[in-house]
Amino acid sequence: MMRSPLPRHQAVFAVVALMVLLLNVSVVVNAYDDVRSQKAPAAGPVHPRVNINWTEQSANANLTRTERKNILRNKLVLTKLVVLNRHGHRAPNAPYWQMCPNDAFNRKRYDVMAEDLSGLGMQEEYHFGQYIHGTYRNFIGDKFNRSLHYFRAVGEPRILQSAMAVAQGIFPDGFGPGGFLPSRPQFVPIFSDMDTHEYLLDDVPCFRRAEKDSHRWLNASYPLFLKDPYNSKVIASMKKLCGAYNGTAKGYAYIKTIADGLTFNTDLGLNVLNGKLTPRMLFDIRNVSLQLLMQRLYNTDEQQTYTVVDLPRSVLQVFNHTHIGDSPAQLNDFYDTRQESNFYFVHREALYAFAQFFGFQYNVAGLPPGEVPVAASLIMEKLMPLRDQYSHDEKKIYIRITLWTPYKGSYSIPISKCRIPELCELRELRNIYDERVKRTGTWEALCNYKPQEIDHTTDIR
Repeated sequence: MMRSPLPRHQAVFAVVALMVLLLNVSVVVNAYDDVRSQKAPAAGPVHPRVNINWTEQSANANLTRTERKNILRNKLVLTKLVVLNRHGHRAPNAPYWQMCPNDAFNRKRYDVMAEDLSGLGMQEEYHFGQYIHGTYRNFIGDKFNRSLHYFRAVGEPRILQSAMAVAQGIFPDGFGPGGFLPSRPQFVPIFSDMDTHEYLLDDVPCFRRAEKDSHRWLNASYPLFLKDPYNSKVIASMKKLCGAYNGTAKGYAYIKTIADGLTFNTDLGLNVLNGKLTPRMLFDIRNVSLQLLMQRLYNTDEQQTYTVVDLPRSVLQVFNHTHIGDSPAQLNDFYDTRQESNFYFVHREALYAFAQFFGFQYNVAGLPPGEVPVAASLIMEKLMPLRDQYSHDEKKIYIRITLWTPYKGSYSIPISKCRIPELCELRELRNIYDERVKRTGTWEALCNYKPQEIDHTTDIR
């Protein structure tokens, strides 16, 4: 049976959206000032929507008057916001100073412990929070509301600190409860749930599976990786720059630790290796380290499924949910997060895994292809036509993904399997998810994970 053609207003919208993207017309996020004056359903969301306006240039493109009217009727409004944040700059791992003795004099420049978030990292995360506050203020508001906002971080100090810094930037002083501090700060609860959100740490569901697959690659493919002419040349120059290392760390750990340490120290503005490290050398070292990471952790289809653990499912559930038909009793911020703005704070590996799962790659100017900058964030917006914003129709739900970086601007993330790569329909992302899970199995099955039971009768947590 042939599919019936799209209704005209949907077809026109899709064509215009594609034209706008091809013309590289920036989409401006403005406050939808008169939204409160509109009559909304009784069970509708509690705070105002943000209008994603098409610019005058797009509205006045080579279109008929009827088509222009359809554009105006089909303005997209923001209805959900999901952010995946990589923590800010940190101090190098403790072994770095022994692995790279020629740079050991820079150790004293850090006033935090090894691996901890530095002052620069805290500043980056705070500024990102301010960016979110300024860009989405009319959507998020000034005051934290646990029924609208949700923060979840991997249980490591630098990631929890990053979450706190972002929260401070989003929710400014002056809106917290009175009777405590004169500045009325806001204290945002940050949930941490490693068991279903992280696989790199010990004693979490996918750790043993990841270790097994990683060692299999190291035994079979790592020697070939080292023999590659480009890789061997870069690794040799790295060892020459850093000086002799007599420790027992594995070769792959040595490469990653050196690449990270050189990157963090350079970004902090230190005199790295007494000026002997050129930008080209650092680019090559980062490139080799990234390729090693990608091949070791995401080489197989199954790895690309389980390394991201529950993030794809959680994000799709957030986007698929509306408030229609929900009562306050149904909203439980412990096990069923249905907030309008969701912030996840993770390691870089989770951002790489998310990209592998859905089939896209990061491309940031000046960095090796595929690398995610430190303190970068994926910003995902659920957009719906203004007149259909309260519907459940997946055909009218669009997802726009942007990579925000602290120093290199923002980048649209295209997903090639979507009809309009820069503006996916929710059902297209759902299809990518379903096809992958059907092909590889769920992450729970791949990692032999058995969820913990919670007594919902007595609400014991």
